[in-house]
Amino acid sequence: MTNKPTIIKKILIFLLLMSFQFGYLSWGNNSSSFVFQTEAKLFRELMTDPLSLIHPFIMIPLLGQFLLLFALFQKEPGKTITFTGIACSGLLMLMLLFIGIWTLEFKILSSAVPFVVLSLLLFRSYKK
Repeated sequence: MTNKPTIIKKILIFLLLMSFQFGYLSWGNNSSSFVFQTEAKLFRELMTDPLSLIHPFIMIPLLGQFLLLFALFQKEPGKTITFTGIACSGLLMLMLLFIGIWTLEFKILSSAVPFVVLSLLLFRSYKK
């Protein structure tokens, strides 16, 4: 039987993964997408151009998602794996948060805040 703190951590990790997918990316005059749309496009292009994925701002957040997914399916989510996953995924989300604040773009800002809040809640759940 899984104890309550473990269930809470797993729920927070799941919500963290979901909130990451709804990060709002915007560039140029009329170009925008959510992270999940961009990831789908990248995975489609993976078959034709695998080198297009080799960029730190693609690979590091993707690694973070895989680490969080791995932590989610562990019996007891490991602190090191979880925190590393948050750090890797957080690079993109913190950049979005900074851009949202800097440009006063509400859509970008509001898409990054849930990830940051859930990360803080998850850090706190490991402290207890």
